[in-house]
Amino acid sequence: MRVALAAAIVLTAAPASAEICRFEGVRVLIADSGDTSMVEISARVRGDGCAVDFSRVALSAPDGPAPTIAIEQTFFGHKLTNVQVADGVSAVNVREWRGEAGTVAVRWIVEGTTGGLHVEVPRSAFPKAEVPGSRVERRVKSARSGVAKFGAVGNIQVPPSAPGAAGGIGPTGPANEERVIAEFLPLGAIVEPIPTSILTLDAFRDVLPKRVLDLTPENEDGWTDVAKRAYAAALHGDPVVASLGVHTLAWLGSGLSLQAVKIGKTASADTAAVPASLVDAIGDVEARLTKRYNASGRLLPLGRPAVFRKALTAKPWDDAPRAAAAKAAVARLATLQPQDLTAFLVPSIVDGSAAPIDPPQPAAVAPIQVPTADPHAPAVEARHARSKHKRHAGVYFGLVAAAVAIAWVLRNGER
Repeated sequence: MRVALAAAIVLTAAPASAEICRFEGVRVLIADSGDTSMVEISARVRGDGCAVDFSRVALSAPDGPAPTIAIEQTFFGHKLTNVQVADGVSAVNVREWRGEAGTVAVRWIVEGTTGGLHVEVPRSAFPKAEVPGSRVERRVKSARSGVAKFGAVGNIQVPPSAPGAAGGIGPTGPANEERVIAEFLPLGAIVEPIPTSILTLDAFRDVLPKRVLDLTPENEDGWTDVAKRAYAAALHGDPVVASLGVHTLAWLGSGLSLQAVKIGKTASADTAAVPASLVDAIGDVEARLTKRYNASGRLLPLGRPAVFRKALTAKPWDDAPRAAAAKAAVARLATLQPQDLTAFLVPSIVDGSAAPIDPPQPAAVAPIQVPTADPHAPAVEARHARSKHKRHAGVYFGLVAAAVAIAWVLRNGER
């Protein structure tokens, strides 16, 4: 019997393991503005395969129906990367974020916060691993006086201040809780200015639809005013505002029907007929919305549940004189020039919005103290290394010698 014995030494470098995604910190802000408020959540993550599940965040009202999200803006590295807008029936569908390590944030425009707003952000929304010293910052501010509540952390009185992403009051502490809680409970009336972007949204989602439902068919000037505001918005450079304007024109041009969601030169099941000059001047707003913000959804004028229910109850499309007055107001827009709409221009909702504020940096953690070695330590370590090398060499040559001896015995055995 012949047995071939081969000895080989293979050195394989271990693949570098990717750094798991770790959580560094989060900032949670409530900026109350009455019935419409802003919530901003900014998180910092480090490593590979990062994900932040904003869909786990819970919004509720201290009393009354749950608030709804009308607009969601997503930021990464201080740059706006995506916008979602609600339609006339459902709110924004919040999704998980996945991407590179860095700072990711969402800003929500939340409707239905007249009685306050309660926000809970579970720790499970962020990566499981933490950077040592990870911290949480809670901030609340409001255009009216109230109380900020932070769960077990405690309560703080909130004086009126101009709402927005900057400022606010609240504690900063370690990320050692199962959930971050921030709540605002109003105690007074609004006394500070409300951001113009929220005023624009409120005008089209609340004030304007209610006004349309309250107009009499004989009030031609009132109908003309509403139609001009919708047309001016449809021409806006901010496609979110333009979407509001277009869908308001569709609502008016269809005779206040809730089925029409777009405008065109000819009517169809979901299209309201408006003058050709309007269609040419406005262009494809939905395409602009998608191109600029990668947005999904649409902002119908009756997006607020309370207003939507009121329209369903009133059934204005069945009121022939009222429906005719709305259509006639849109038809009269054909003779307007852009300069005729100057008085009806509104501020933007998304364009030019400030970037979110970064979450707090991880707190400094004292490094592990290593005893200082004496001056002779390096030489001792070197001797140990050399002796260790010699031991390894002896073992190696011993194995080779054993292999040779075995091979010799096997060869002689064959003979």
